[in-house]
Amino acid sequence: SAQRDFTDVRDVIAAYALIAERRLPTGIYNICSGQPRRVEDILQFLLRQAKVRIDVEVDPGRLRPSDVPFFVGSAEKLRAVTGWRPQRDFQASLVETLDWWRAQ
Repeated sequence: SAQRDFTDVRDVIAAYALIAERRLPTGIYNICSGQPRRVEDILQFLLRQAKVRIDVEVDPGRLRPSDVPFFVGSAEKLRAVTGWRPQRDFQASLVETLDWWRAQ
């Protein structure tokens, strides 16, 4: 049920390029979508895309009780100085990643 901020790596690279090409004021710039996404929802979406039946089992040994339940960033500072914002649709990114792995 943890929520995280996921961003397509191609959007991250585009942000890095903008940062490298421009002389930005000194500071910390977050590269993120600003959208919290439940990890469980991502899993359910991928399971619906599966072409075979997949059983999900929770391994209690891999659970991290100290894990932060909600972690989302703000890219407002970066957006203000560069106009950057993520361009890729999140679900389309998941499908592209899944299709890439299917082709391997």
